[in-house]
Amino acid sequence: MSYPPAGLVDLLRSAGLASPEGADPAAFERADAKEYLFDPERTVAMLAERLGVLHALEVHSPGLADDVPHVSMRDVVADAARATAAAPDAPLDAAYSHMDRPALLEVLDLGADRLGEAGDGDVVLTHGSPSLGTLLCSLGSAVGFTCWDDMAIADRHRDLARVASSLSGTVGPMILPVFFEHYGRHPGLARLDWWLLAEQLLGPLALGDESDVSGAPARAADDRRPPAALTPPSADGPATAGHPPGVHMCLVGPHRVGQVRDRHGSRPHAHRSGLYPPRS
Repeated sequence: MSYPPAGLVDLLRSAGLASPEGADPAAFERADAKEYLFDPERTVAMLAERLGVLHALEVHSPGLADDVPHVSMRDVVADAARATAAAPDAPLDAAYSHMDRPALLEVLDLGADRLGEAGDGDVVLTHGSPSLGTLLCSLGSAVGFTCWDDMAIADRHRDLARVASSLSGTVGPMILPVFFEHYGRHPGLARLDWWLLAEQLLGPLALGDESDVSGAPARAADDRRPPAALTPPSADGPATAGHPPGVHMCLVGPHRVGQVRDRHGSRPHAHRSGLYPPRS
């Protein structure tokens, strides 16, 4: 099945999320092109704002609830179990490599039970693979996303984890505060950790097929980088139960302390998401 469904294309176009009907795909550039990476803060701000518009669409509106699949955490655990059974010894990012895939799958399963499904405020229309590589631009402005095959109604952290790993590989992890400043809200750290782990375990399944409303070239499959290697471990600063004042973003990996800074480079703080068990 191709996404978005035909009935949703007009909605997406009217919101500035898909290229205009009849537009020449050759007229658009991807936001990861050199001319856009020359000013990464502006380009990342465009990505954040467009994703915020997508996530603000009413998920119960006609044409959405019935035409778009719903993805729950339990669905993701089931997919991750299939991927693990198919390739139990597949390589893992270094931050996860102290545990094997079956053990990480158990963490994912237990984490889903502990966190529970997202509340109504976090269940949104997700793109599935948002990144600079899937954002189309023209004359310096965003015109919409491409590659809609992974579109689903799901926890917003599904998209936020994809963005975090993609931007960290394309631009660098220190751009993430810019993204979340323009997105307009901070992620839940434990939920972000959970979806990053899910992406790691899903592997090729997380990429999905590529679908393009505009007909522009799809992004390369290696657009995203392994998610858990985004921030170096840091023992600086006191552990906190939530976002410290002035902090825009904290990204953590298994058994790690995520380094966070405000945009002016002030002292990093430490935070553990609590998703992972202590080291043995």
